[in-house]
Amino acid sequence: DTKIQYAEPEGTYLLWLDFSGFKLSHNEIKHILISKCKLGLNDGLEFGNNGELFFRLNFATNITTLEKAVKQLKVELKNL
Repeated sequence: DTKIQYAEPEGTYLLWLDFSGFKLSHNEIKHILISKCKLGLNDGLEFGNNGELFFRLNFATNITTLEKAVKQLKVELKNL
């Protein structure tokens, strides 16, 4: 059971991740993504207030890098 929601991308390599399932603020999620997950995702607030608790993952990379990023997310967020 995951707390991160997403919509299937349509013809793109960008995936919006919705972190509203966590009881954390936008800045707390951002801090965890950077400091614990070691991931630099695009901050949804850069696209307006509707982007709060959203971060964008660019998956135009090799599968090894993508798998590593997803694993880092799972490991660091599983107990939140």
